[in-house]
Amino acid sequence: MERSVAYGVDQTEESLTVVKARASRRHVAFETVYQANGPCESHKAAAAISSLAQAAATRSAVVSASMPASNAVTRWLETPFSEPGKAMRVLPSVLDVQLPFPLESCVYTFASLGKEPGKGCRALALASRRDDVSTRLEQLGNCGIDPWILDHEALALWHRAEEEQTSKALEFRVVAHTGPSSWTLVVGKGARFLSSHTFRATHRDVDAASIVPRLQRVLRSQCGDADAGIDWVWVGPGIGDAPIRMEIEKALSGDRRMQFRVAKNPETFLARALAAHALSPDITQWNLRRGDLEHPGWIMMRARSRRKAAVAGIVVGLLLIATNLGWRTVLNNKNHSAQARVTTLASQLTGLPADKIARGFELHAVTTHLSDNRQSTDPFARALAPGVSDMLYLLAATASANGLSIGEFRTEDDTGTFELGGSAESRVACESARSELARRGIDVKMILTDSAETESIHYVLRGELQSE
Repeated sequence: MERSVAYGVDQTEESLTVVKARASRRHVAFETVYQANGPCESHKAAAAISSLAQAAATRSAVVSASMPASNAVTRWLETPFSEPGKAMRVLPSVLDVQLPFPLESCVYTFASLGKEPGKGCRALALASRRDDVSTRLEQLGNCGIDPWILDHEALALWHRAEEEQTSKALEFRVVAHTGPSSWTLVVGKGARFLSSHTFRATHRDVDAASIVPRLQRVLRSQCGDADAGIDWVWVGPGIGDAPIRMEIEKALSGDRRMQFRVAKNPETFLARALAAHALSPDITQWNLRRGDLEHPGWIMMRARSRRKAAVAGIVVGLLLIATNLGWRTVLNNKNHSAQARVTTLASQLTGLPADKIARGFELHAVTTHLSDNRQSTDPFARALAPGVSDMLYLLAATASANGLSIGEFRTEDDTGTFELGGSAESRVACESARSELARRGIDVKMILTDSAETESIHYVLRGELQSE
């Protein structure tokens, strides 16, 4: 589904940030539409939210919000099947075993399906309880937001971090999002997402002494390769100059692999991530608003996309039919032209009017004429003796059976050789005709050239005349 504009909504009980993303051929441009702190109810009357809803209603944009990582799980799943279709059929059962709640009570999807070298297919599962998704949609609705897309918070953060600065292949990356009431850690290696972890923490009461041990546990469990560096990226509101950040960095710097940096405009990072991710062509596989919770606008957009694809298929089909008809017309014209030349040649050789020579009887008319005038046409008579006649008939029949049109035929009486030329639809047809002649004892050399005018193949067969 093609989209060029999307709004990312970072909403919590304490704040609301809306960022607009517009995609062009080269990059995605961002604009902060709305940013405020305080109870979300106070945002309902904001003009930005009204225009946001209107844009979505007119189908000119999509709206994306996050499903907090604390209320959604991610699991890498492996199957023994290398065929994606079979793998997709067993993935729900594999996921059911690993979920802390029944599969029937949740919304789930599978993304990043791919084959593992020497193994079966592997996929990333996203799941959230249906009640949690409904609660999240209600929270957003209280702020006047009805998102088309409910994106997993951790995955949106990870993809945006990769877009803004590609990670090194063998290096770990930790994206640390410090929200007003919770922290989310997203861990990956190279370009691959590994896991996400959340902590209850607020800007008012968080302290390094309590949170550093939890961060270290995550690093030990997820970043065990002692030779791989760790790129730590701070994002989220209020973290840029916060003293707590300095304390945490100092405490974690005992691990010499650590390198810390703050992302550009960290306070709007999540909203930017949601907006940009909504413009990706594979966003459908990351959307947790599914089934009976799916947004009506998203359903209509998907239906329009399918209709466009169907219309495009019809147009391509019609173009192919037109091309085929045009090609057949060209071949028919070439056949008619070759037939006219054969009839004219027979008329010239026999002296009979062209309209008196029946189609298909040109050779018979010529041989009869030569037989009646053997003395003056003895060289031609020898060339068209019964054995030669049979050979010519075999050449013509083989050419016709393989779709080759005959344009010219010449003989050299002194050398006893012949040359047969014309056009064909493909080189395969020409090779088939040559092979069939070889099986029948006629050894010929073939020369093939492409015709730029008719987009056909021009062939020339050269061999020795056989006479009895």
